[in-house]
Amino acid sequence: MRKRATIGILVGLLLAALDGTVVATALPQILEELDGFTLYFLPTALFMLCQTVSMPIWGRLSDLYGRGRLHLLAVLILVAGSICCGLSHTMGQLVGFRAVQGLGAGGLMSLSFTMIGDLFDLEQRAKMQGAISSVWGVAALIGPALGSVLAHSRYGWPSIFWINIPVGALTAVLVQTSWKGSPPKGNVRVDVPGAILLALASASLLGAFGLAGREGWIHHHTLESFGAAAFFAVLLVWVERRSADPFLSYDLYRNRLFTTGAVTGVCAMVCMFGSIMHVPLLVAGVLNRSLLVGGNMLTCMMFPWMVCSALTKPLLKRFSYRMLAALGMLLAGGAYVLLSGVDQESSLAPVIGAMCLLGTGLGLTVAPLLIAAQNAVPKERLGTATSLTQFTRSMGASIGLAVMATLFLAPFGGKEPQGLIDYKIKMTLDKAQLRALIDPLVQGLHHVFQAIILAAILGFFLALAIPSGKAAELKVAVPAES
Repeated sequence: MRKRATIGILVGLLLAALDGTVVATALPQILEELDGFTLYFLPTALFMLCQTVSMPIWGRLSDLYGRGRLHLLAVLILVAGSICCGLSHTMGQLVGFRAVQGLGAGGLMSLSFTMIGDLFDLEQRAKMQGAISSVWGVAALIGPALGSVLAHSRYGWPSIFWINIPVGALTAVLVQTSWKGSPPKGNVRVDVPGAILLALASASLLGAFGLAGREGWIHHHTLESFGAAAFFAVLLVWVERRSADPFLSYDLYRNRLFTTGAVTGVCAMVCMFGSIMHVPLLVAGVLNRSLLVGGNMLTCMMFPWMVCSALTKPLLKRFSYRMLAALGMLLAGGAYVLLSGVDQESSLAPVIGAMCLLGTGLGLTVAPLLIAAQNAVPKERLGTATSLTQFTRSMGASIGLAVMATLFLAPFGGKEPQGLIDYKIKMTLDKAQLRALIDPLVQGLHHVFQAIILAAILGFFLALAIPSGKAAELKVAVPAES
């Protein structure tokens, strides 16, 4: 029964992991068909926001009501959101239903790691890391091809969301027919007001950046959104300071190792999501390649990342967190220097090289910095440190995506571009017309890539502020969550 439950949990993780690579591959076509370039960052940003904010809530509710029930509810929410995404006819609808998907994905991500911890002891959990890593490897390998095939099928891009139905049904059946968890606890408190205020503050901030990109920084709608974000943020601080069990364990930010590792991780996540959101657009819109080729660029990033992540433990025995993170951010910055030089006349080679560099840099940064954050706290706060690190990264990356959107959209002058991904339209244009069509896209992407170079430089200097010392000298244990 344990084996069946484990397979079901891993299938659930695959369901959440596939979302990134499959949707990113098909995103250029979705934007083209739904006239959604001016809102292009919101489907991913709101998905991340809802996933991030909901993860601690799912974990605490599972202590109250049991893991199995909550796992089934998370699957149902994600599948329902996926069905609605496939039925969307406007970008606004897609954005809203992607937020629903994010709620379900947050449950799967949170509960899967917790349930693995329930099933296996500490030594076995370390062995399970290989199986968990293989899930992300499978998602990186098949996601781009699957996204391209489904987007070009007779059912079009909506089928990339409907594929979640059979996968969700499989994980639900496997887990529900085999899970026998410990009885629920009755003394767990959930800081619902803190979670709601955090979601409102974050959503207002994302909306403000989105409005700034379309309507300008001094437009009254933009200023109102920034004002709402500030109001909810102040209210959040007031509520959290008076909560006995706050949603955000902000006291951890007083620890230098935790804080420097977390904020450097934010820069790394900005580099990662910058590529997921923009490299397929670069390949399909500027280099005029297929969606499959654009998605495969993400695979070029994921494989060196996986290799470096697999070597995290031996690397930390020889090198410090500071050295690995600083080198990783330098490599990430170098990757975006290559990408910022790509235009209509370029080949695919610099993109491939940049993505391999980026994957290596992220592999040297992301996992070691999570371990650094975990090493900064006592054992009884390990889960809190892990979730707060992931929360900080995701929230920072969401805001980073919103900033990128304002830079990306500036050359379009607030107008919805047409024909950027439509090969039939491009074939009817002469060279001058084609350049006029693509030039704003090239400029927008270059603005984004140059901004991410600055983020990587900031990450490098933040990495230098991480306390020195090798993990081996600090006797750190690499937990399964890393």
